[in-house]
Amino acid sequence: MTDRTVSVYTSLEEVPSDFDGFARIKNDNYRATVEGNGTSRVVHGSGPLSDRPSAADFGVGTWLSGTVLSKSDGSSWESTGSNKLSNEVAIKYTGLNAVVGGTSGATNKTHLLKLGVPGHFTGVRMVIYHHSTSADTTYKAIVATTENVTRATAAQIWEPTVGGVVYNELDAADSLGWKSVTFAGASSVTAAAGTPARPTVTVSDRIPLQSVPRSDGNQFPLIMARVNISGATAEATTASISGGADVNVDNGGIVIQGSLIDDATGGFITNTVGNTPNVLVGSRLITVGFIFDTVVPGISFCTIGDSLTQNSTAIANGWKSLGFIAALAISKLGIPCGFSNLGSASRTMTDFTASAKAHLAVVPTNLALLQGLSPNGPVGFTTDAFARQSVLLQASMVSDLTSVVAGKNAASIVSTSIPMAAATLPNASQDAIRTAYNNTILDSGRNVVDFNAVVTDGATPERIRTDLQFDATHDNEAGIVLRAAVLTNKIKSMYGL
Repeated sequence: MTDRTVSVYTSLEEVPSDFDGFARIKNDNYRATVEGNGTSRVVHGSGPLSDRPSAADFGVGTWLSGTVLSKSDGSSWESTGSNKLSNEVAIKYTGLNAVVGGTSGATNKTHLLKLGVPGHFTGVRMVIYHHSTSADTTYKAIVATTENVTRATAAQIWEPTVGGVVYNELDAADSLGWKSVTFAGASSVTAAAGTPARPTVTVSDRIPLQSVPRSDGNQFPLIMARVNISGATAEATTASISGGADVNVDNGGIVIQGSLIDDATGGFITNTVGNTPNVLVGSRLITVGFIFDTVVPGISFCTIGDSLTQNSTAIANGWKSLGFIAALAISKLGIPCGFSNLGSASRTMTDFTASAKAHLAVVPTNLALLQGLSPNGPVGFTTDAFARQSVLLQASMVSDLTSVVAGKNAASIVSTSIPMAAATLPNASQDAIRTAYNNTILDSGRNVVDFNAVVTDGATPERIRTDLQFDATHDNEAGIVLRAAVLTNKIKSMYGL
């Protein structure tokens, strides 16, 4: 694709058949987005079905009319209740590790982000997850769109670029360049105290921001952000990417790049023309998320659990979790599926459900995956009595969280428990309690994914298959991919995809 201009038309008929680039269609009846490569094009839109493009023009797109979604093959489904789409799609790709922070999370630094977004957007809100016990930590931020994943130099990685032109100006009278993030109209926010396990969650004002086509032709646009932290130490504000986030990593276009730089004065926020970070991509990401106003209605999806949901240790790049894999598969079908990883390693269900509730209270959500049982407890599984108590307590928490999700007019999926390590659950009698609870989940009439079935060795007591073990507690990347496939198929069946 060579034409980077975002053109605006009033009808699809006005768009040249050999259009190469990115176009908007706006009129009194409908809105649409057209992506062309000179020979074919993809159309996504909303409005009366009578205005739906012909099959030749429709490509692999989607067309939403009220609560009816029409797909490129001509089929459609009615979107009602908890399975409906939304133009508010949230992302937070990395969960939280047990040990968080160090120098990368300290105060007086500016964190840098470049992230792939599952669909084109016209506005954004930043979500800050403040895990520090400090109530004196101040956040300032700016955002921009860009077309480039990789650049020739380290400094160029962090420059907003469109049509080969760098737009480093801040709040210029232009849709391009850096835009200040505000919080209730203020240029910064001082976050209320949280804890490493349970953050306070703050959402910014809505910032008008227009996505641009990727220079490499990928379907997923990019957002850039700088977040400055000042005041008291904020040592619990970053999520680890254990394998690093190499600048060339590109999982279907949903790139994740992060770094940080010393910045006691906040100059990389307030003086963007004079201050361009000259640093390579690092191995930690600040725990912020984003809520996008997407052009095409999509799904705002989150996963809730411990390290078996977060997945950073067992995945080579540290962030391609089972939820990420499933969301990417849905997004490739033309429906933006934003993914928020609410997995928190080494935490009990008491902790990670409390953290999830903080997210659900303020972040738009259509769909949530709930881990049905955590080996971390509360209470252990080393005796039959402990196992019964742990299952009872955790089942109650899952039911409570299901109600919270339903209160958001969202759908939930509950997963069965995968086999536990012998050190956690020693004997067959305790495992019989776990498997009986799995059967209760499967027979509950809820939306369910049977993760146990795809990784168990079938022995008594059950353990993770040796070829799928990262360790006795965690499945490896191959096991995570198998579980992601089960999750993907479940989401497809729920949404008629």
